[in-house]
Amino acid sequence: VLAQWILTLPPSPSSSSASSASSSASSSAAATPNPPQGRLLIRRMVSLLDANLVAHLRAGKSPPQNSSAYMLAQILQDLHTVSSSMDTGGRSTTSGGGGTAAASVVKKLLEAKPSAGDTTATSTSTSSSSSSSHDDSIFYSAVASKYSPQHLVNQYTLWAREKRGMGNAGFSVCKFPFLLRPDVKRKLMEIESQLQMQHMYQAAQQSSFAQLFSRGGGGGGRSPQESPFLGIQVRRSHIVEDSISVARKLSTTAQGARDLKKKLKVQFRGEAGVDAGGVTKEYFQLLTQEIMGSKFGMWIDVGGDAAAGKWFNAATFESTDTFAMVGLLLGLGIYNGVVLDLHFPRAVYRKLLGQPLTLSDMRELQPAVVDGMAQLLAYEEPDGAAEAMATVEDLFGLVFEASYLAVDGTPINQELKPGGSEIPVTADNREEYVAAYLQWYMEDLIAEQFDAFAKGFTSVVNGLTLGLFSPWELELMVEGEQRLDFVALREIAVYEGGYSKDHMTIRRFWDICVGGGADDFGDDERLKLLRFFSGAARAPMGGLGKLVPPLKIQRMSPDSDKLPTAATCFNTLLLPDYASRGKMKEKLLVAIENASGFGLE
Repeated sequence: VLAQWILTLPPSPSSSSASSASSSASSSAAATPNPPQGRLLIRRMVSLLDANLVAHLRAGKSPPQNSSAYMLAQILQDLHTVSSSMDTGGRSTTSGGGGTAAASVVKKLLEAKPSAGDTTATSTSTSSSSSSSHDDSIFYSAVASKYSPQHLVNQYTLWAREKRGMGNAGFSVCKFPFLLRPDVKRKLMEIESQLQMQHMYQAAQQSSFAQLFSRGGGGGGRSPQESPFLGIQVRRSHIVEDSISVARKLSTTAQGARDLKKKLKVQFRGEAGVDAGGVTKEYFQLLTQEIMGSKFGMWIDVGGDAAAGKWFNAATFESTDTFAMVGLLLGLGIYNGVVLDLHFPRAVYRKLLGQPLTLSDMRELQPAVVDGMAQLLAYEEPDGAAEAMATVEDLFGLVFEASYLAVDGTPINQELKPGGSEIPVTADNREEYVAAYLQWYMEDLIAEQFDAFAKGFTSVVNGLTLGLFSPWELELMVEGEQRLDFVALREIAVYEGGYSKDHMTIRRFWDICVGGGADDFGDDERLKLLRFFSGAARAPMGGLGKLVPPLKIQRMSPDSDKLPTAATCFNTLLLPDYASRGKMKEKLLVAIENASGFGLE
């Protein structure tokens, strides 16, 4: 009844009688609701669901499948499904046309600003910097966001067993991913990854134990014991070539497939650094910068703007192995909890999740082309257009053919249908032309490159939790947040060696980082400082306030001419007790501008 009431704003006379089944719903249906009231109702439904969850959790159990919590979750799922199956114009993107009106209604609900009296309307979204076209935050459950790690493990285990046909989980929030904030989904994926890593670690130990005591295994014929980690060695000067070689080995052997599920440990040849996480982060940072640059010609700028992200270059000379390596890199980054310094358009993540692309995705990739298509579809031929040379064919001069640029800039033409170069685009077939062009550009043209990329990605990230994410949530998890909030970082920082938040050196440090004056650090310096002490180029999901472990600033020595150093594995900054603000800033700048390599073991 509640779902029907929301989806039929305002309710029809026939639905008013149906609402008598619920006194609260019928009393509310007397007045025509407005979008803010609709948003408030959805939030109150989530709150009611949370109240039911709390009662069951205190009793040490999850709500049963026939409970009110389960039924409320089903109603919310219906609402979320409708709100997610529409384009930015409020039209349904599903094959059936029956949901169009409902989609428009829910779009109004989701886009409307909360009313002044909506005290529950504070967004809990951790992805405010993401340009999501849907406000999923009104569906987020406060209770689910506060689950203990052990309860999340239990929820995942029950759900995973049911997904594998090993029983009925009853109620599990994993069945209703729209209730889960992105950071909770991230925790679930980490749980899945840790369980897989634990399994592979135990399997490697058992294999080594068996080899150690197997008969006939002595002497030079004994096989090397299996490592519980995925250990790789690369040269800084040949990081891409070495990584491709490693990726090829991992993706073509049975042992390599097993190794992908182990914890990654990286060593740069000729360096003594032991990887407790920091070396891995620097490895991903250096490899990403190298492989996503223009040197290899694998990518084109989205819409001609480098800042808008990278799309697959159909004219590249690089083999599919290289694209598979980038996909594997993306997967390993997620699997090992590393935020990657790259940017893809939303369409890449939509394709990885197996979701169809729409005109909105094409607008992100080629806005000028979509504007031209809009003009083509909107043009109305006047009376006597043929005599006046004002037909679609006359004015637009298009045929069923498209082109892209080769490496040397020469256009390469491809037909959108057999004999397309001889078929003009007319008022009768222009919609067919637009659909064929979209299919060609976003699917067929880059199929070879994307398929290899996706194969590499799914060779690592192929667990059940991937399906919990929406495209923008997956993007946020892979790429992190570009906005660096050092004020939030200051709030979670811890201190050792005699430092405290009120120590003069610490006050000077934060004044340099967040002071905002002309003589203080700007965005570039803050980014370099983040890389210096953490090895990451972006904030994790939820911002710097969610950095794990939190930044630790440790007193390195009394005032001296030594430069600051860092232990990136533990997000630790070793800072001498400099005598002045100017000296501290000078030493910090030298350190962050010249940071590279691991010299301590």
